[in-house]
Formats: sequence, C-alpha cells, structure tokens
Amino acid sequence: MEQLQNNKNTMKNAGRLFFILMILTLPISMLYGFFFNVIPKEYRSLFSILISQGYLLVSALIYLRVTKTKMGRDLNLKKFKISSFLLSILVLIAASPMSSLLNVVSQLFAKNTIGNTIFDISENLPLWVGVLVIGCLPGFIEELIYRGILYSAFKKHSILFGIIICGLSFGLMHCNFNQIPYAIYLGVIFTLLVEATGSLASSMILHMLFNGMSTVYLYILPKLYEFLGQYYEEYANMDLNTVFNSTPTKVDLLVTANSLIFPAIIGLIIAILLLRKIAKMNGNTLSWQALCTKNEVENPEKPISAWLIAGWIICILLSILNLFA
Repeated sequence: MEQLQNNKNTMKNAGRLFFILMILTLPISMLYGFFFNVIPKEYRSLFSILISQGYLLVSALIYLRVTKTKMGRDLNLKKFKISSFLLSILVLIAASPMSSLLNVVSQLFAKNTIGNTIFDISENLPLWVGVLVIGCLPGFIEELIYRGILYSAFKKHSILFGIIICGLSFGLMHCNFNQIPYAIYLGVIFTLLVEATGSLASSMILHMLFNGMSTVYLYILPKLYEFLGQYYEEYANMDLNTVFNSTPTKVDLLVTANSLIFPAIIGLIIAILLLRKIAKMNGNTLSWQALCTKNEVENPEKPISAWLIAGWIICILLSILNLFA
C-alpha cells in the first residue's frame, strides 16, 4: 500500500479503522466477562482499562504498519515550543468548566461510571500506577488514533471537517451518554491545539494532564476528607464508596449546572483566545476562514464512508445498551 499522504483512500481507510475498533469492543467485552470472576476484585478495573487500551494500541500499530504511516512525518508527532506548552496548560484550565458543565448536564439522563472506575483503582493501587494507566496510557493511545490517524486523514477535506469528524468519533467511541458530550467537546479542544501547535505531542500531553489531574484528585480525596473530619462532623464518617455509587438528585445537578454556566462560557472564550495566540506563535492561524477552506485535490474521495457511519451506529447502540445496563 502506498504511503498515507499519497493514498487517495486515506479517509476511507481511517473510517475503516474506526469501524474495526468499534466492532472489536464486542469480543473485548466478552473477553473481560470471561476473566471477570478469575481476576481479584481489586484488579478488575485495572484489567478493564489495560485490555481496552491494549487492543486500541495494537490496532493502531497494525494500521500504521499496513499503511506505512510515519508518526513524525504523517501524524506530526514532533517537538513543540515550551511557550506553547505553558499556554496549553492555561487552555486546559480555561476549558475545564465547560467540560464539567457538560458532565453534570449529561448526568440528568445517564449515570457517571468513569468516576467509580478511577476511584476503584485509587483505592487498590499506588498513585504512580493510577497516573500511568488512567492518565498517560489513554493520553498517548487515544491521541495517536483520533488526533493522529483520524484527524490527519479527514483534514484533507478541510480543517473544520477534520475537527468535527475527529471530535464526534472521539466522543462516540466512549459508548456512554455521560461521557459522550464532554468527550466531543474535549476532542475539539485537543484537535484545535494540534492545529495551533502543528504537533500531535501537544494534545497527547494535554490529554495526559487532564486525565492525570482527575486521577490525582481521587487519590487525594480520602486524605482530604480525613483531614476535614477532624473539624467537621459530616466528613468524619463519610464513606467514599457510598458517595461515588450514589446518584445525584436532579435538583442537585441543576443547581451545580447553573453555577457552572457563567465560568464555562467565560472559560471557553478564554480557551479560544489562547488557542489563537498559540497558533500565531507557531506561524499558524485558527481563523474561521482558514478552518473552513476546502483543500483542492485531484479526484477527491468521498469524505464520509459507510465504514465511518457504521462505526458511529455501533457506538450509539452500545451507548443505549449501557444506558439500561
């Protein structure tokens, strides 16, 4: 097969990869179920993450091998400016309130399950294992696939098209109506950062930081409650397992959502301004005109294939099943 940048079926191949990844979730889930009772309870969440990330990595490496794709040359996995890195941290901070708002709103109709998984790992494994497995591993693998392979393929139509397809696919692949909204949002932010810096490494690091901070927070939380319990009775005998397994009332969720609206909007505006600043520092542009400009190529391929649509349908069906599980 020809190299990726010379392959007229680049978008079709990327859509095919996405479909394969989604269809593989079924046998992977069956494999996890087969070993569920064999694995000690304290290691089940760890095994779940490792097996889900493992098949993604193997699939991505096979794709890179078959298509002769080079991560540096074709996916822009390269160094970027330290100043861009420092500003990207501010982007993450500014973008976080909107992510939290979407998370809270989605819990009005879908249960938050990822928090339970992270807490389960934080209870049974050392901090460095939690950060490595929850923060670094998905940050590298998922960015390699979505901001690397998929985005580099679909941006050949236009940057905006690549951002939309990449963000939508990244969100839907979580197969959970709680995670889908904020994952789509973060997928767009991460993709804009790649476009601003010109480096896939920037979104990998930002993704690792986002997941890593959430993980560290859950490791610190028990100690924080223990400290507060010395001064406040309501924290003295608090059971975190009960806290994470309890479902917030709609009233509580609406109150929280209402408090997040203003900081979410302001934070989003600041994040966009910072991304444009980063782009300017790297000789790039994130103007609306630049994002929407279609690339003129001979014999253009269809941007959306049946493979991609089939992958989305699988994600939606699995999300519905998870909703009633």
